[in-house]
Amino acid sequence: MELLKTAAAIMSQDRYVLMVVDSATALFRTDFQGRGELSERQMQLAQFLRQLTRLAEEFGIAVFVTNQVGLFISIKSAHMAYDLLCSLI
Repeated sequence: MELLKTAAAIMSQDRYVLMVVDSATALFRTDFQGRGELSERQMQLAQFLRQLTRLAEEFGIAVFVTNQVGLFISIKSAHMAYDLLCSLI
């Protein structure tokens, strides 16, 4: 939550339009072990997202949140995905 306080202080000094939070759940995954702490982790994640929403409203910014995704892509699949994306452009 200290991170969001720092972000608010920075945004109060200048004009910003976008905040990107990369790998949002990684911030909470490392501090907790096992299912026994799942409830607390979910509560802290919800508080983080609530504060993020407040920042967006207060400063009139868009917030883009990503999450870690692990995936193995074969070369053939990568070529197929590339061809598909090229056909859409």
